[in-house]
Amino acid sequence: MKKFISILLIITMLVLGVLLNFAGCADKDKGVKSGSKIVASSDNFEISYSMMEYFANSYYQNWYSNNYYYILLGYVNFNPNDPLDEQYIDSSKTFTYYDYFVDGTKTTVETYLKYCEAAKADATVDFTQLENDANAYAEESIAQLREAAEEYSDASYQDGGTKVSFTDYIKTNFGESVTVDALKQALVIEHIASSYYEIVHQRTNEEDLNAWFEALPSYNVQFEDDVFRNIFNNSFQPQFTGNNDLVVGDDFVVVLPVNPDNSGHNH
Repeated sequence: MKKFISILLIITMLVLGVLLNFAGCADKDKGVKSGSKIVASSDNFEISYSMMEYFANSYYQNWYSNNYYYILLGYVNFNPNDPLDEQYIDSSKTFTYYDYFVDGTKTTVETYLKYCEAAKADATVDFTQLENDANAYAEESIAQLREAAEEYSDASYQDGGTKVSFTDYIKTNFGESVTVDALKQALVIEHIASSYYEIVHQRTNEEDLNAWFEALPSYNVQFEDDVFRNIFNNSFQPQFTGNNDLVVGDDFVVVLPVNPDNSGHNH
């Protein structure tokens, strides 16, 4: 089964000094479309460009944090300063890190969309309550981010820098096109998907759970061609303080193998 990243991890990474870039998703009927055209969709949900930027960058940063020491020790051959499409995972040079991160992001987003669609179609689930709970979770998470932003701004000012607005803080750490509203919608969708996963998990054994996921309809999930080429145009350069003891929350994350090889191309 596919699992998701927690905003608690995001906040913790910010506190530890990791530079992040992120995105989100919205219901077609009442979601926020963050100033960019729609680049992915399903029957009832849409993802804008800025939202996809959040998903792509959060996926990348989560992978990088998980593999940071492997990269330092040379077990994973990856340089964050080099273009992703010029670095190969396999020795035959047929599969690049660009391909790898695109596949991972698409798998994550498709999973979010399918879980949200399944939750909305499930007559045994109060979807409105799921939305309400997710909104409360998103608001609380953003409030924590706002506190982190204020601490960062105060520290920057005391060190001779300038004050940083919350809007600029979000753009700097989550992606240039990501707004507070887009981030909130992303957290709402992630939480709905995660909550529904837990509901299904509690009433289904692991074998049947995998079968359930594989049997989900396509829900007409579609992606715009080449959207990731713009998002991953410049390789990201995460910067760590040296403290990599990350605290992961109770939500989940889609993770590809730690040391990818030819056997890791099926996502």
